[in-house]
Amino acid sequence: MTRSVLFDMDGVILDSMPYHVMAWQEALSEQGFSVSAELLYLHEGAIEPDTAAAIFQDNERFIDADSEKHLSEADAVLSSHAELIDYLFG
Repeated sequence: MTRSVLFDMDGVILDSMPYHVMAWQEALSEQGFSVSAELLYLHEGAIEPDTAAAIFQDNERFIDADSEKHLSEADAVLSSHAELIDYLFG
């Protein structure tokens, strides 16, 4: 019996960008930021500091050490959507 594992690391099989958008919006809204899905899609695949800089610029704020900590929490929020991802791949 042949066994295999398939990894979708870049969204070929499943477009994970909507989940990234939800995670960024949720994490940033908790910190008083407003960020549109359009802005996040414009930075899809961008290096995170570039995305963060655009978000801060759009909200007329500056990045400080505390803000960097909160931005890093966006990935943790994405992880909280693991139940949905498990459902999709069940």
